[in-house]
Amino acid sequence: MRRFLWSAKRERKMHLISWDQVCKPKDKGGLGILDLHIQNRALLNKWLWRFGNEKEGVWRKIIVERNGYREENLVLDVSNNRHASALWKHITKPFSPHNADYHVWTANSGFVLGNGASISFWHTEWILGHTLRVSFPRIFALAVNKLVMVGFRPTKSRDPCLAGHAWKSDGERIAGQQSGSSGMVGIGGVLRDSLGAVLLKFSKNIGQAEATKAEVLAIWEALLIFYASEWRNNYGLRIESDCVIAVKWVNASISCPWQLRRFISQIGNITRGASNWKLSHIFRESNSMADELAKVGINRESDLIELY
Repeated sequence: MRRFLWSAKRERKMHLISWDQVCKPKDKGGLGILDLHIQNRALLNKWLWRFGNEKEGVWRKIIVERNGYREENLVLDVSNNRHASALWKHITKPFSPHNADYHVWTANSGFVLGNGASISFWHTEWILGHTLRVSFPRIFALAVNKLVMVGFRPTKSRDPCLAGHAWKSDGERIAGQQSGSSGMVGIGGVLRDSLGAVLLKFSKNIGQAEATKAEVLAIWEALLIFYASEWRNNYGLRIESDCVIAVKWVNASISCPWQLRRFISQIGNITRGASNWKLSHIFRESNSMADELAKVGINRESDLIELY
């Protein structure tokens, strides 16, 4: 475009006015020509705005799953962009502190706290670069719900929440991304009401099992305990597991290995017809009590179930 402006023919000529000046509006001494780089960046930024607002969009759900983003996040964590497409990496450049557009984006964008349903109390950067989790680590360590949202309100139904965890005998934490080597495994969990009060604890040794199987069995055990109790008649149930892959298998968002289909099928039989239950992922640090119950379960000779 520069050559078209300054050269009547194909030969190169000196540009008499800077391109920045040419792109200024006419009332400011320019020619009013659009800066295509800025125009393109503005159109790409529209996708970032849509990502934060169109939470139910199929395209957004695909991007969240593909790149491992947290569903509730309005701002993208670009550290998870290693497997993203080249186009999406280009769109999300303003979220990288090392990019020239980062300061332009942060200076001209903001958030208005609505009902707080998608704003994390502990993990949101209320002041740039500072979260309450990092600023007040001792208080965070004592918090019962470390993933609580700002808009959290205790429900009148007081639906219980069960967290299930698993450990294996060498003291290594079992997680879905680790190897499937077998060993003695303990599982455990804690049932709380919506206010965080403990209703029940369980801990047991399930013998030798692979890591992913142990995580699925922890979820299965939690369901068996709840649906065998009187709580099933009056309350719903929310199960939390720190194994992402096990959560996806049980929720049928991805197919599971054939070795685990029997257990996944049994979980489906237990919950068939139940609309008031939900399985979701949490981080291990969010329920240290369930984690400890699973760890001590490795050496148990008899199952533990304690009611409160």
